[in-house]
Amino acid sequence: PVLGLFAFGRADGVVALHREADASLLKSLVGRPERVTAVAFSPDGRWLAAAYQQGMVAVWPVGADAAPQWLQGPGGAPALLRWAPDSQHLAGAFLGARTRVWRWPEAAVVADFSPRDATKALAFSPDGQRLAIGQQGHAKLWDLARREFVWDQALPMGADEEAFTNVFDFSPDGRQLFASLKRRKLFLLDAVTGRIDASTSIDASSNFSSGGFGPDGTSIVIGDYSKQAYRWTPRDSRVMSLEAHTAAVSAAVTNPQGSLIATASDDGTVKIWDAATGTVLDTLTRHR
Repeated sequence: PVLGLFAFGRADGVVALHREADASLLKSLVGRPERVTAVAFSPDGRWLAAAYQQGMVAVWPVGADAAPQWLQGPGGAPALLRWAPDSQHLAGAFLGARTRVWRWPEAAVVADFSPRDATKALAFSPDGQRLAIGQQGHAKLWDLARREFVWDQALPMGADEEAFTNVFDFSPDGRQLFASLKRRKLFLLDAVTGRIDASTSIDASSNFSSGGFGPDGTSIVIGDYSKQAYRWTPRDSRVMSLEAHTAAVSAAVTNPQGSLIATASDDGTVKIWDAATGTVLDTLTRHR
């Protein structure tokens, strides 16, 4: 949600913009008559980007009745859209292993490359000048100013593990990068060199969904399709399981004070946890 709004794309090409307070429909944005594959608000709340199955990206000004600005993709359906924290760059990962970055609002292409494998995760650094890219068991860092990859780190895995890099997040100070494989393995990397500084294995995991650093950069939370979420503190190698949901956990975040964790699940609930003890403090249910 941005400025009290949330959006989702439909198979008929419409992007539905809703009020967060009561889930009422505010506006239907009409782009192209084809499936919307991804949507993303800019962090400043001024723009809403939507990716379409045939490779185009529309960007609407939020709060204005205006036609979208169209961005041409490099070919293939867009799978991911990510805005830089300063809202000055937009990155898209496209099927066929192509990634493109536009400078906004000029809509100028500033990066266009074809990594070896399909991109599974994208994350901008806090200063918006670096882009982390996750591929088949690799984490890479692209420098927007230098227009080149500055490192490429293979993530160690066992023979029975799938080579997907699922989740990325930079620490608040931009000095570390969190990465995961599809399941089991979590990694903490030095964002400057790509060196792996810490790792852990969670054998009970089935498919990591989303997660990231807490506000002080010392802990990481991550959701999983196994109906659980986890809090990892690399400093002491502790992994705390958060078990109470009855379906996949699709999102996990820490509050700005670092005292609470919120998890959203396909069981229709959001649970609030004590970050220190893992105790459930509250359960919120979906509106009917």
